[in-house]
Amino acid sequence: MANWCNVRLVVIGPRPSVAVFARQARTAPTQIFRSDMLVGEGGELISERMEKLGSAVSKKTYSFQVRSDDGLNHFKALSRTYPDLRLILAFGEAGDDSRGSYLIRRGRVRKFAFPQPLWDQILAKHGYDPESDDDEEYWKYCEAEWEALHVSVAHWERVVRKELGWDGARKPSSQAPSIFEEPREAFPVIRRGKLTP
Repeated sequence: MANWCNVRLVVIGPRPSVAVFARQARTAPTQIFRSDMLVGEGGELISERMEKLGSAVSKKTYSFQVRSDDGLNHFKALSRTYPDLRLILAFGEAGDDSRGSYLIRRGRVRKFAFPQPLWDQILAKHGYDPESDDDEEYWKYCEAEWEALHVSVAHWERVVRKELGWDGARKPSSQAPSIFEEPREAFPVIRRGKLTP
């Protein structure tokens, strides 16, 4: 039996480049996703609406499952086809109790390993009891996993915001607007292995 890994892919970049990626994913999905990503153990791939993050930057989010890996090699290769885009690939438990995320651009990868104390904190927040076998505990675990994916994505969204938040030819001023319309507090922050709102 295959291990299935919950994955969230966030595509961020110049609006025209994100639109090309989204159009390709919609009209020829097998050019972007493997077949196991299109229909996983828990259902079909979910595509959210493209979001405007500022005057020239957009974001598109996909949620799906991957069989027997976290999808890194696939999206690392794909990133070379879309050099203007940053791909954030967050993954849940990949069969070895690891979770985290990658920032992928032009075939290069940076990794964020999700801290175990933070995972324990999220499980406790959702009231998950590993000793219980009932269905309610399963759903508590799923909710914790989705929150961990959100935190893993937010880790790299802050990095990308800094990279794209101003004209690359000059350093940002304290007056420089953020590409993200959401207030900074909207992104969870990890400090000393603990989640802060």
